[in-house]
Amino acid sequence: MRLKFYAAAISSALLLLLAVGADAKTVRVTVGGTGARNDCAKLLEWKQKDKPSYDAALEWEYGYLSGAAMFGPQYNPLKDTDLDEVERWFVNYCTNHLEENLSDVGDRYIKSRH
Repeated sequence: MRLKFYAAAISSALLLLLAVGADAKTVRVTVGGTGARNDCAKLLEWKQKDKPSYDAALEWEYGYLSGAAMFGPQYNPLKDTDLDEVERWFVNYCTNHLEENLSDVGDRYIKSRH
């Protein structure tokens, strides 16, 4: 099951990153999976009430970020960090941005790292 999360997230991230550098108004990218369907409020709800869903959402994010790292050396959001630090960043960010989509939060994390 974990492999499915990683495969879907990496595929989505690679499609997303192909659009980096292009005019965002002319490029549409489809992202699928947990991050595409849920927002920060849901992540924080799962953290309190549904550990398996929370863990699955974090696995999706880790896969999304790993896909960015695989895309090229200029995108390596997991360099010099650990997954606990990534989780803290996501929880802190989501606390202040409840309506933001989780895939968009992944993009923000990537941008914050370079």
